[in-house]
Amino acid sequence: MSRLARLERMRRPQDFERCYQSGRMRKNRLAVLHVADSPDGVTRVGFSVSKKLGKAVVRNRVKRRLREAVRAHAANMRPGLHLVVSARVAARDAEFAELKAAIGQLLASAGALMEPPPGVPETGGTEAGGQS
Repeated sequence: MSRLARLERMRRPQDFERCYQSGRMRKNRLAVLHVADSPDGVTRVGFSVSKKLGKAVVRNRVKRRLREAVRAHAANMRPGLHLVVSARVAARDAEFAELKAAIGQLLASAGALMEPPPGVPETGGTEAGGQS
């Protein structure tokens, strides 16, 4: 399945901006997650991949892998959230299983999951202003 089944992709710049400005932030070695409550109650996910990661082919590959990692956790996700997942440079070379686990950890620590995935503590990651 190439699309996020029950989630819509975030596309409007003002939705990204609201997540960055008023949302909670969690980060780890592979990604940064911004989470904000959705004003319309619909869960949307946006993806951000910097040119620091490489040329377009590399960035698109990272985005596809991030989308799949989020989609794997979609059934367990709380409704009514806007999420922005930003890849860090280390995500370019990470194994998919490691990326999927890192996304699960970020979602759990931000409170975006109804129950954390197995083996992931409920609190973790680093909040804004903390060490990475």
